[in-house]
Amino acid sequence: MHMMRFARILPALGLFALCACGGQSSDTPSDLRVTTYPAGEAFTLSLTMQACSDVCAEYDEPNCSVDVDGNTIKVNASLSWARKGSDSECPNLCGPPKFAHCDVSALDAGTYTVESGQFRKDIVVR
Repeated sequence: MHMMRFARILPALGLFALCACGGQSSDTPSDLRVTTYPAGEAFTLSLTMQACSDVCAEYDEPNCSVDVDGNTIKVNASLSWARKGSDSECPNLCGPPKFAHCDVSALDAGTYTVESGQFRKDIVVR
């Protein structure tokens, strides 16, 4: 009798696991494609947060803040998303990249290091 109840509950648990589409987030960029910017003018860093987006997800607007300390540009960026369907309902396709766009105040000419979590990349301002 107990085995029959368990056998009825098990498929329901599996279905629940497939439909449980939790939110996800990323707070470490993977790339910064443009590495040269104009001196004395404000500019925008466009950090790649996800090189291959999930075609079955809804993405929130990325957040980004910048703090310049000497020749270090400290970036706090994040991207959040939630799946709209289960793996069986969604093809495993690569969607367009997702970026966080970070406004930076005018800087003097020089080389700066952009830091965000474990991500590091040098840029040139000239």
